[in-house]
Amino acid sequence: MTNANNFWLTLSEKKDAIASLESLFTILGIIVGALWVYLVFVRQRQKYPRAKVSHSIKMLPVSDSKCFMRLTITIENTGDVLIAPNLLKVGVQTIRPWPQSITDWDPLCQKPLNEKQGEYGFEYIVQNKITFDTGELEVEPHEHDETHVDLVLPTSALTVSCYSYVRNNSKKCRMFRHSSEIGWHTTTLHDLKPTEAPN
Repeated sequence: MTNANNFWLTLSEKKDAIASLESLFTILGIIVGALWVYLVFVRQRQKYPRAKVSHSIKMLPVSDSKCFMRLTITIENTGDVLIAPNLLKVGVQTIRPWPQSITDWDPLCQKPLNEKQGEYGFEYIVQNKITFDTGELEVEPHEHDETHVDLVLPTSALTVSCYSYVRNNSKKCRMFRHSSEIGWHTTTLHDLKPTEAPN
């Protein structure tokens, strides 16, 4: 009886030990899985900034042939890390009056005006690069900042396309990437309607 009792006692102890090990491995598996998810999906993305870029404009007349346009570029930091871009690109294209290549375009043609990029290559009336020194432009997480660009345009321009690009300094250019412009950009169309009559 003593040997039998010892046998069942030893077997019970082994079962308890195995159950304890199974519970331990289960807990370790959950911890490792949670850590992997954090490293891959959370930390990996949080170390990179995220932002949205938007435009607004204000028009004022200068003369019968010129008008003043202030383009306000708003950079909204939607991420959890500081954004400190050192380069801002701005471009303004004339959309209307329509160029002859548009007015002469076959209305029955189904292909895009620009088969390679989709967007038609309207003429640029302004192209500019604005550089910032280190710390000159900083946007804290969940805040926004505005940069103003003042332009003088001909009053013959009825509609313009405004393009802006904000460089993301946190990401390096990827190999085999077609464009080195890693950052945030937006393009907006604006009908030019000065709010005051010329003097």
